[in-house]
Amino acid sequence: MRDRVYLLLRLLLGTRHDWRIQRPTVPALPQLGVHTLGPLFAIFSLCIGWFAFTDAVGDGNTSFALFIGSVSILMMAWSNLLSTRVSSLEKVFGGLDHVYRWHRWFGALSVGAMWLHMEMVDDVKGIRGASKDIADAAEDLAETGSTLLYILIAASVLRWIPSRWWRLSHKALI
Repeated sequence: MRDRVYLLLRLLLGTRHDWRIQRPTVPALPQLGVHTLGPLFAIFSLCIGWFAFTDAVGDGNTSFALFIGSVSILMMAWSNLLSTRVSSLEKVFGGLDHVYRWHRWFGALSVGAMWLHMEMVDDVKGIRGASKDIADAAEDLAETGSTLLYILIAASVLRWIPSRWWRLSHKALI
């Protein structure tokens, strides 16, 4: 019995290599080619959302606050799509390692955009024709979701957390 407990603890805790602190690396800028079509299309799809909020009601930052919220949602959608490992996306993003790199950047930047949106949205009165009750429910859900995403980003930044534990936190938020 003691041996089984010992083996289980060793399996869960891992080795020294799993707990080593590593410095994050900065990705290199991509060269022009077929593999840049995916990132360019993703970035273009983020910019299209600006036209949906041009007539928002509120002060001058209203359209920008709502646009940043849509950018956050679209970046998280791109991050989720890239995590599915679709082979055709690998070609237009430059390989699986680049797909993972874009997945990580879209995920991290979407949380940053979400934080910026939540800081700016207090001044927003809403969009014409939208229900106040739906807006209140969305705000409550956003607070819970943002807290969970902040925890996930903190776990992702801390490289010394073993990947087998980190994957569980990643799956818990799906």
